[in-house]
Amino acid sequence: MKNTKEIKLQIIDNYIDWFTSNESERESMKEEATTYVKDDWVDEIEQSTSLLNPEKAKEIALVAAVILNEGLLNGTVFQTFDCAYSIAEKFVLKYGYCEETTQIHWGVDAEFDETVIEFAEDHIKKYVNN
Repeated sequence: MKNTKEIKLQIIDNYIDWFTSNESERESMKEEATTYVKDDWVDEIEQSTSLLNPEKAKEIALVAAVILNEGLLNGTVFQTFDCAYSIAEKFVLKYGYCEETTQIHWGVDAEFDETVIEFAEDHIKKYVNN
């Protein structure tokens, strides 16, 4: 396990120790936490401490361009860019390039554009239009 994932696990373990008094429950929760951290491909600690690498910046720009090109947000490019960029960051965080596996997680059966559009539409319905 990478050092940052070990730190993440230690934080979760400390939380479990602090708020759980039943020893068997504590051990069970720690086993689940270990599985979660090992299987979780998002490394929040590494992401928060690393600069935006050029490949990730390119992905965000591409996704934002698809969102703007599809006209999913109402307004001019200047009025909608920040929202499109924010959605693009979330998309890349969920589906983007993973340094550990060197694979892109765009979608299972859908094309890239379709995956971006579906993700953006869902995000807009949930967060922008409310």
